[in-house]
Amino acid sequence: MKKFTIGFLAVLLAFATAPAVFGSGTSDSGSGAASKTLTFLTWMDITVDNVRSTVYKEVIDEFEKTYPEFKLEWRTLPWREVITQISVMHEAGVTADFVGMGQVGMRAQIDAGRVKDLTPYYDKYPHLKEDLESANLRAAIVDGKYYGIPHVTDGTANFWRKDLFREAGLDPEKPPMVWDELISMGKKLTSGDQWGVGMTMTSNWNPQHFTQYVAMHGGHFLDSSGRADTNNAGTRSALQDWVDLVQKHKVTPPEVVGMNPSATRDAQIQGKLAITINLGNWDHRDLIEALGEENIGKEFHPVPRAGIETLSHCSGWSFMIFEKAKHPEAAFDFVQIANKPEYLERLVLADYGLPVNVNGIEAIKDKDPDVYKWAMHARKGIPVPPTPHVVNLWAIMSKNMQKAVLAELTVEEALKATDEEFNKTNF
Repeated sequence: MKKFTIGFLAVLLAFATAPAVFGSGTSDSGSGAASKTLTFLTWMDITVDNVRSTVYKEVIDEFEKTYPEFKLEWRTLPWREVITQISVMHEAGVTADFVGMGQVGMRAQIDAGRVKDLTPYYDKYPHLKEDLESANLRAAIVDGKYYGIPHVTDGTANFWRKDLFREAGLDPEKPPMVWDELISMGKKLTSGDQWGVGMTMTSNWNPQHFTQYVAMHGGHFLDSSGRADTNNAGTRSALQDWVDLVQKHKVTPPEVVGMNPSATRDAQIQGKLAITINLGNWDHRDLIEALGEENIGKEFHPVPRAGIETLSHCSGWSFMIFEKAKHPEAAFDFVQIANKPEYLERLVLADYGLPVNVNGIEAIKDKDPDVYKWAMHARKGIPVPPTPHVVNLWAIMSKNMQKAVLAELTVEEALKATDEEFNKTNF
């Protein structure tokens, strides 16, 4: 007999009481009330009044009209508890059909055998592999098998305050594109309470938003066996650049070690940071609303040296169908509706991510050329490291990166400590 701990029961209770949105369960062309329930888990609450809620409710309506035997149950779980609750539900036999899962949680579900191998769907519809090419898709492939269907992605960007550039005598239309330019501009923009360069450096957001710099330096996080191997030349070089912004060039405040994305974005709005080098495309809307489009710029990340291709970390989320799903075919059909260009276009133009589906990208090409540019860039983005323990890796690496930035450890000591702790914990 399975033993249920208080924590175990608490998670099941949370699922049972999680906010749920049900479709009408009827169809204009149907013969009556739906007889089957398709259950979807996500962190998104569509009871709030915004564009995203409206779009997904329309997706639900289209699904239920197309498949009148089904009603869609949309269950919202706390964002930071989705991975934990799915694990407990699976062990307890509590079933759902599919889930909207961010990249950080995907590999854990795959390795635990909780989600279906969707390769048969990709074989049946071969155009999907090209249509959905992205960091999200690459993160969903394990041993040549496909376990996820990308929906929307996102990426990190280099934002700068054009008004502060003007005040410093810099061209507001020419952001730093090479690291040496970032340093020189940062020095001109640092004065009093204003710092030239900032970044987010707390917990999960720190190494995740550091990924593109590691890749551009030729570094990596893991070896071929999945063990931490951050203490390599490329990753050391990337981290040394960040440390030097604080310790050597003094264009970045030491306080960045305690700044999450929201705090970093707010500091830029308040004029405390002129350039931010690793906020997300999702911050663009808030920056424009606060500062005006004429005062904020967005561009790809500065590269370590000329001739290197600029890259972006890309996360976003995908649909995954549970191994224990009662209605996997219906879940797949729902996903195809949600990935229609007309729905993706409205989500994207309201700044709820970037389209993954190539048809969704083409749908916004003429309506928003800037978003189109970023969506095409995101197709070659860098996914999270392929380990089920990525959250643990980020937490360990983050604290050691912070120590390096504060000169409590050398760069090599910080990365060596990361590798030792992660490998001891997980292997």
